[in-house]
Amino acid sequence: MNSADYQDILGHRIIPYFPLYRLLIEMVVVLIISYLLRTLIVVFFCHKHIL
Repeated sequence: MNSADYQDILGHRIIPYFPLYRLLIEMVVVLIISYLLRTLIVVFFCHKHIL
């Protein structure tokens, strides 16, 4: 493979998929944040009832 082949692969086959990865990463971050918030709320309420 030469540089023209690499440019063809990067330009037409790989680069168009990057927005999908960005969306996937954003979705995972939202899921993690929502999980942490739910967990902290549960821990807070449990701790409040124990005291």
